[in-house]
Amino acid sequence: MEPREVVDRLFERFAAGRFDAIITVQDRESEDRWVQLRGNSINLPHLTDVPPDELLEPLDLFGDLPWEVESWEPNGYATIDWGPVGDDGETAAMATALTAALGRLLAHLGLPADSERWVVTEG
Repeated sequence: MEPREVVDRLFERFAAGRFDAIITVQDRESEDRWVQLRGNSINLPHLTDVPPDELLEPLDLFGDLPWEVESWEPNGYATIDWGPVGDDGETAAMATALTAALGRLLAHLGLPADSERWVVTEG
């Protein structure tokens, strides 16, 4: 599975009216390497007490994807809101931007590009 397939699954849930869909990608070899897409949020481990926007902004992991920190817990997690998702044209652009951001986030967190090691769960 590739980042685009994960994002396509999320947008399929949106098209079906399931804006609360959750898709988690985790490295089967390390429980602390994961990313969770939940509606228009991205949850990820945040294993420091430095505010996530201070760490993430200079890395430009989100590229063209609009984002802001919704919540975070020092040495725990960060929840990043992204969006908005609008009409079909905008939705396609947002899916492309989210795919690129997800690929960069996975690499940043040390999740291998080799999806053989991914565990993908949906809820």
